Amino acid sequence: MNNISKRLNIMIKNIRQELTKLSNNDFPFAKNLEDSSWTLTHGKNWTEGFWIGMIWDAYELTGDDYFLKRATKYEKSIKNRCQDASTHDIGFLFSLSALKGIQVLKNKKIDSELYDYFYNDLECAVRTLISSYEREVGLIPAWKYQGKNVFLIDTFMNLEVLLWYSKESKNSKLLSFVKEIGMKIDKIFIKKNGSVIPAFIEIAPGKFKEWRNQGYKPGSSWSRGIGWALCGNENFYRETGDLYFRKVFYEILNYYKNAVGFHDIPKYDIDDPRKKVPKDASAAAIILFSLSSFYELTNDKFMLKEAKKLLKTIFLQAMDEKSRLVHCCYHYPQRYFIDSETIWGDYYLMESLKKLNGIN
Repeated sequence: MNNISKRLNIMIKNIRQELTKLSNNDFPFAKNLEDSSWTLTHGKNWTEGFWIGMIWDAYELTGDDYFLKRATKYEKSIKNRCQDASTHDIGFLFSLSALKGIQVLKNKKIDSELYDYFYNDLECAVRTLISSYEREVGLIPAWKYQGKNVFLIDTFMNLEVLLWYSKESKNSKLLSFVKEIGMKIDKIFIKKNGSVIPAFIEIAPGKFKEWRNQGYKPGSSWSRGIGWALCGNENFYRETGDLYFRKVFYEILNYYKNAVGFHDIPKYDIDDPRKKVPKDASAAAIILFSLSSFYELTNDKFMLKEAKKLLKTIFLQAMDEKSRLVHCCYHYPQRYFIDSETIWGDYYLMESLKKLNGIN
């Protein structure tokens, strides 16, 4: 058994152990390294889908119906969030729960009434996201801050449900609409050198300025935002085939390669000049996921080479003996979980290991 398989098996064991401690409304969020248990959320955050997604991964890899039952119960506990128009994060929630459930059931060729149940939840989330579209800006806002719309690079990830639904329903008009949003995100958030602006805030109808959310300063290179931008462009290229997204993916990747490379875990923000600031292994895991996904899509050997470098770095610098991804930074400006394990870091690492397992 290779090292990746061993790591995956330990992660599955960890998931099973955590499930014995948790109700179907308890979702791991983050855990400081000195803590013995997770800080939990209860269906009202942006991160619940990552835990459900990991349970789906465990089911897909083992075939154990216990994981199927728990993933289904967890998904039902967030069902009402599909109508939550206050946040773009319903895309995260339902792409990793309902959509992932549909995909796993299809991959396993399981004919189940759950398919229709998940599809209805996904359709509800799609309607809600579309209703949030701001025509004057051409984007879906993340949420409001003091009554003003905030626009984040993270929104790229929340559009996956729209892409999948437009293709599944053969709705070419919706696909074109979503594609326009993806291109608008790139044109607004991606600088000419390939770096990524994390956030904007609306200052007047249809007008906005750079804004500091989790990075060092407005417009700085927040590492997790770079990961979101890479994954978003890879997904749009996968689903639309438009070479524009491939081109932007390479531009962002080249920026990151020159600024950080793949032999180190990035600082929470690449532009922070201070020496003693936390690194963010969750950003490294998200970037690894984008590399492994792009290799899966294109068979680009360069991408596989870089993914292997980054995976080795993560193994050496950010994983403990229990296959936990440590040294993640959630929110440095608020000093909130700045050296910790996070559920999204674990999720993207597990997804990456699945893709890279068995590849020489």
